[in-house]
Amino acid sequence: MSARILAEYFQVNEIKMSHGEDFKDSSSIFHLLAAIIVLVSAPLLPMVMGWFTLLSN
Repeated sequence: MSARILAEYFQVNEIKMSHGEDFKDSSSIFHLLAAIIVLVSAPLLPMVMGWFTLLSN
């Protein structure tokens, strides 16, 4: 199906953007640090669980 047929099928005439809205970027240094911590610590979780398994015996 072509884009024109899809537009007519869904009755899409134009895309309306929100004007006059002040959208702010919600990311911060906290989000960056949290992402780095998760990227480093998530692969280490199986190793930590292995330590707990060995220490429990």
